[in-house]
Amino acid sequence: MDRLIFPRTAVCQGCGDLSGCDGDWLCAACRARLATLWRGGALQRPVPPLDGFVCAYAYRQPVPGLVRALKYGPVTALAGFMAGDMARACAALEIAPDVLVVPAPMHPRRERKRGYNQAALLSGAVAALLGLPHDARALLKRRNTRQQARLGPVERRHNLEGSVGVRSDVRGRRILLVDDVYTTGATMSTCAQALKDAGAATVWALTYAVAGNQPDDECPPMP
Repeated sequence: MDRLIFPRTAVCQGCGDLSGCDGDWLCAACRARLATLWRGGALQRPVPPLDGFVCAYAYRQPVPGLVRALKYGPVTALAGFMAGDMARACAALEIAPDVLVVPAPMHPRRERKRGYNQAALLSGAVAALLGLPHDARALLKRRNTRQQARLGPVERRHNLEGSVGVRSDVRGRRILLVDDVYTTGATMSTCAQALKDAGAATVWALTYAVAGNQPDDECPPMP
């Protein structure tokens, strides 16, 4: 149904161009711009307690349009398209086959209102593409916090304090934590701390995009 309402060759999800696309949601101009924003295969500077962080693209047009279309559109079929680039972005990490893929959680009230958790759609597709185990319910949102997009960096950290819990046994597990966008790192750091407190051995983050200027480093294997 999603593909019938939002076919890949309809309105460009990057810029809103009504003239249509050749395929895969983007017009030719947005597809060309997207190629220049590639950040895959490079290790971004993580915010502790994250052990590492990789992403597919810098958060500049047409990436925000794709993210909004998945998150608020809702064009949920975009998850598979975006996850393909996310899986390609972490191919250089040589991820072990027992790494557990986990999405950033959404409060049940907000998920019921939206109808889905976009991070869970992305993480499920990434896990399938990489042949890794997936646990969509490993993390839970304990309270319905204010939307991070509307807050500043300091407010984001305070807003999330104590808001994430763990309901799966992650003791000794290596975790690949998935979300759509890495902005200040507050969400990923909160989730990573909860996982580490529950006994996770390492927590790496994977997002479709990164906002701001994150310096690149040589990309090592995921420990």
